Amino acid sequence: MSKKVLAWIDDGHINYGVCNSLQSSGYQLYAVFDVNHITKNFYKNQDKVQFKKTWFWREHISGKPHKPDMEYLTAFEKKYDINLWKLAYMERRFLHFNEFHKFTRDEILSVTEDECKIFEKIIDDVNPDFLIIGVTDLHKNLLFKTLCELKGVRVLMLYHTRFVTRSIISRDYDSFDILDDGSESKRISKQDTEKFIESNNPRAATDTKFVNRAKKLGMVNLLRRSLETMSLMADKEYRQYYENWGRTKLNYLKSKEFPLTHIIKRNSRQSFLDKHATQNPNLGIPFVYYPLQHEPERTILLDAPFHTQQIDVITNVSKSLPVQYQLYVKEHFSMRTEAWRDTSFYKQILSLPNVTLVHPSVDSKSLIQNCSLVATITGTSALEAGFHNKPAIVFADASFSYLPFINKVTDIEKLPDIIKESLTAKFDYSSIQGYVDLVEKNSIPINLMDIIYDISDQLHRYGGSFREVAISEPQMNKFLTDHKTFFDSLASEFINKIQIDSRKTII
Repeated sequence: MSKKVLAWIDDGHINYGVCNSLQSSGYQLYAVFDVNHITKNFYKNQDKVQFKKTWFWREHISGKPHKPDMEYLTAFEKKYDINLWKLAYMERRFLHFNEFHKFTRDEILSVTEDECKIFEKIIDDVNPDFLIIGVTDLHKNLLFKTLCELKGVRVLMLYHTRFVTRSIISRDYDSFDILDDGSESKRISKQDTEKFIESNNPRAATDTKFVNRAKKLGMVNLLRRSLETMSLMADKEYRQYYENWGRTKLNYLKSKEFPLTHIIKRNSRQSFLDKHATQNPNLGIPFVYYPLQHEPERTILLDAPFHTQQIDVITNVSKSLPVQYQLYVKEHFSMRTEAWRDTSFYKQILSLPNVTLVHPSVDSKSLIQNCSLVATITGTSALEAGFHNKPAIVFADASFSYLPFINKVTDIEKLPDIIKESLTAKFDYSSIQGYVDLVEKNSIPINLMDIIYDISDQLHRYGGSFREVAISEPQMNKFLTDHKTFFDSLASEFINKIQIDSRKTII
């Protein structure tokens, strides 16, 4: 009997292309669509991919909040051992990053109840062997993926690695299915390892490209996007979806999503940074480096749910430092696309006596090279520290957090001792070589960011920032034809995973 493959397809469209290329492999294909109400029309009518059954799960979410069934939610939580409030606090739209609507307890629980019920039904109806899904960056797809796992479904998650030009299909984000395949190391020297890192680690270039694409939109296109966004607010189906609750024209004009408001806030905060953040940090004194992570970001909200307030982490690190050390906190330059952070956040950093706020224009590499220790919640900078023979501490698990030069903080009261231990630790470069080996064994030389940018240009509008777009059949056919080699190659990797069905331990 052929394998049942269930795909989570969002308006990023990558998994639709994968399913199109998987059709010839004889699998039974099913799909859950997480798409907006305009793009939905294409998927409702498409017949290019012969799915056995499809669901548009947003249709099963109540347009208005209802009294939550606490008996059901309590039983669900007990049955699956899923902490639903922890999951809710991971959702950026429920709490800290929503300028339009303040969700109440009952609203959060009513949405959660609807999601639990439809997700349970879908999985039970299909009883799939495999789930194809992208990065679980919101509570809804994390809940669905977790339920699949608990019901014995093998998860195949596609995402780019910390070396952005390489991608992985594994059971979970930032993890490895293959830990030791018995093959010898390909890293024969430190120079060989550094060559791989240099050619496969364009993270800064990728971030720069992301920011530059936003800059190139221009004011005319931004205002056009705003008019299209505001026109959606008269659409009943748009307003019913919980992510759009509270999105009125007046609220939109006051939010940083509106270009003029965004520019005013960004320029005001930029001026504050220019005045108060040092652009010439003293690299000759002992210092610990803390690079602020972009927010909202999956690696904080989902991977480190008990460390989501970066100011608290910074404060805890600063009070744990040996007396001779200063903490350098650098703003992430991609926060420009978010109009920077509120100046009250920067003022809290500036109020700490042994902390220096560093301007986002300062080169991160020079700070890592000259620091005594890197501290981050889950950021790639902890891995980069190892490239420069520097120790690091993290506050949550990552694919590299097991490396000997990285200490994971599991007890905040022991942070001073962990920092002291890390500052005096001996460095063994071979651990970096071993990590690079693992990345290469588990990954494929595919740059997902390239296809994401192509999708943004061809199937979205305004650099990918507007996704409520009607897609025609000829338009999608052309896109799939233009990228046939890419999707066929990716589908081949999924087939390999399905056939191998690895049962090895994940880091």
